[in-house]
Amino acid sequence: MATRYTTEGQERGGVPVDENGSRIPRDQLNWVDENNRPIDYYDENGKTNLTYDHENSCADMWSDGAEVTNPQTGETTTYPPGRNTTPSVRNDFYNDPNNLKPMSRSDNSSKGANSTYSDNETGPDYEP
Repeated sequence: MATRYTTEGQERGGVPVDENGSRIPRDQLNWVDENNRPIDYYDENGKTNLTYDHENSCADMWSDGAEVTNPQTGETTTYPPGRNTTPSVRNDFYNDPNNLKPMSRSDNSSKGANSTYSDNETGPDYEP
């Protein structure tokens, strides 16, 4: 995430590090959204403001599965419906950086839920 969505990562073309080669702490980086607009890491009250939103929602993945494309390589990962998968597959989807977009807490909250879980039934390959 820091490589793609911080000015330091974009300039370096990789994980932002200091002059000693140590990773720069997340709250000391200059974060930007997918349109390169700045996102403050903290809000005016000192609370973490930076959040991530799933481009393909978790509810949609649960019900229908999802395809996530790496914008740099064009490689696509296909996730089967979460209701019929292992925790490992669901975790991989949830944390896939190609499906996450940084945004401010208020922007994320104002989006609301764009989808719902249409099928709460689990399949034969579901593992809790």
